[in-house]
Amino acid sequence: MKLKLFPKENFDKCSINTMNQLISLSEDLLNKYSVTIPKFVEFYDNLNLFIKRVLPQVKSYRLTEKQSREFIKSSLNSGTYGTFDIKKNSIIEMNFNPHFKLFYPSIHFLKLLIHEALHLFLYTNLKINI
Repeated sequence: MKLKLFPKENFDKCSINTMNQLISLSEDLLNKYSVTIPKFVEFYDNLNLFIKRVLPQVKSYRLTEKQSREFIKSSLNSGTYGTFDIKKNSIIEMNFNPHFKLFYPSIHFLKLLIHEALHLFLYTNLKINI
């Protein structure tokens, strides 16, 4: 998986190295169980960029734009928001969790990578909305 950061300048070199190590670890675990590896991980550290990225997906559930924005914000207030993009074969994550107050534990990133990779794999292979 290739790591794409938005905006890139919000991430220091140490954080990028840690994320790449966690991506490598998740790839090893997914390969162990023959789960197809996504091509990209889009990781956001800007609320507006993230909302712009996932808004069309949320609106596709027949929500208004206002409802969609509120859904995204409330999901983030509950902890995290992760999704995927089948066409781009990518995982989309937001770097936000108010419970950690600027500290985002590595184990949470690893769990999100595996969780969304499994969703993407199942959705792609079963051809149903999971």
